[in-house]
Amino acid sequence: MAADAVAVLDDLGWESTHVVGSSMGGMIAQAMAINHPTRVRTLTSLSSTPSVWIGARPPRKLLRAMNAILAVPVADADQAARREVAIYRLMGSPGFPLDEEMVAETGCLCLTPRRRPPAVSHPRPATQNRFPSGSASTTYRGAPGSGSAG
Repeated sequence: MAADAVAVLDDLGWESTHVVGSSMGGMIAQAMAINHPTRVRTLTSLSSTPSVWIGARPPRKLLRAMNAILAVPVADADQAARREVAIYRLMGSPGFPLDEEMVAETGCLCLTPRRRPPAVSHPRPATQNRFPSGSASTTYRGAPGSGSAG
């Protein structure tokens, strides 16, 4: 996947770019920086590790406790809020205070029905919006951070 990202840079005509990756994307971004160092201006790796073998696995006791909490179906927003707080208490760091109100609100939002915005209509038929063969973009051809469009 790192090679795919470099191929996109090639197609855009960019010599290098700033790379950000989260979780598995962070591992891919790291591989890109290692294998193509001249193409990566800066690397930001979030919630990631350099290897799946690095880092401590959660204790089995913790995993069992999380599975027990997640196994109980949630029927309403109040239950969702309580479950979210319970999970965060288990996996949070004792060195940082837990904002239980914010976490509970997040749990409630997960069950709150939301009205989706209407679909955006495209000014052209979908077949005309596709990228031409071998091209990653039909509009942007400027260098990263230049703000220029082609």
